[in-house]
Amino acid sequence: MRAAPALSLITALAACGPGKGGAADAGAPFGSCAAGCSAPFACDTASGLCKNQGVPRLGHVWVVVMENTSASEIDGTDAPYLTSTLYPQGVQMANYSAVAHPSTPNYIAMVGGDTFGISSDGQADDPAYQVPADKPDIASQLEAAGLTWHEYSESQQTPCQTHDSGSDPAAFVSKHDPMPHFLITQGTAGCDANDVSFDAQGGMPGMAADVAAGRFFDYNFIAPNLCGDGHDSCPSMANTQVGQEDLWLKTNLPAILQSPAYQEAGLVIVTWDENDDFVGSGYNPIVTVYLSPLLAHPGGTNATAYSHYSMLATIEAGFGLSNLPAANGHADALITDIWK
Repeated sequence: MRAAPALSLITALAACGPGKGGAADAGAPFGSCAAGCSAPFACDTASGLCKNQGVPRLGHVWVVVMENTSASEIDGTDAPYLTSTLYPQGVQMANYSAVAHPSTPNYIAMVGGDTFGISSDGQADDPAYQVPADKPDIASQLEAAGLTWHEYSESQQTPCQTHDSGSDPAAFVSKHDPMPHFLITQGTAGCDANDVSFDAQGGMPGMAADVAAGRFFDYNFIAPNLCGDGHDSCPSMANTQVGQEDLWLKTNLPAILQSPAYQEAGLVIVTWDENDDFVGSGYNPIVTVYLSPLLAHPGGTNATAYSHYSMLATIEAGFGLSNLPAANGHADALITDIWK
């Protein structure tokens, strides 16, 4: 059990929260100027949207992470849903990079804005793979700001699980479940309530049941198991690992994309932790697609250099939160050139 985070830290995080009040017109779309823009958001008259540092106010966010795939491996044969359905609806980020190797440091960076010296894979119950309690993650930021979150990991057996559940590809692996690696979140009531299984397990209803019941959370991090994310070969699921990823997306994304939560200022990000050709350090390009009704040009391609740090900082800006990557010494650009 970790020590409770300092009150001063939680207070500072809460001060950055966006608030959800201040609407000028109760019937206006969420995040629009007509609904009212409260600090740190201001009205962008060109788009009619409330924006913070060029990022529109976001209602709900889903981050879906796949594994170890290079762009050259993804084509219409093995990934027809991604290439023929998601690409035309979203924006392909053509110059998007992972920040580390292997998996665990990338996952930690996606939610904490740094790798915190972690450079290999490990479970959250191992102190070598835990982030100190004075280092916030986006979950602690959201809670301090009065916003909600869920981390859905496929095949997870217990809430806030900190250890692997087996060696089978369909088992849960802690290295792909980042929130419990942060001691500010691990062992808290918030972790037990929000770090749960993607599928129905051990009293956890699963994401499909949450969506069907209209239970939507402001921020959602989704990690398929090693079959669904394409990390391991699972021939019973598809002929190729890219095919496994595509089938998982085709099976699970439509319920989100068709939901009222997505339709009202929602954002779905489908990304990969790293590519399959990683050598050493430096640039590690990965396939990433952004889907949102707030996009200026759906079906387009964006060539600006972005990273996992850019993704986190952009989500934080869209919720009116402080920038954890910048606080940890990373100046990766906010994603501002894909929106209306």
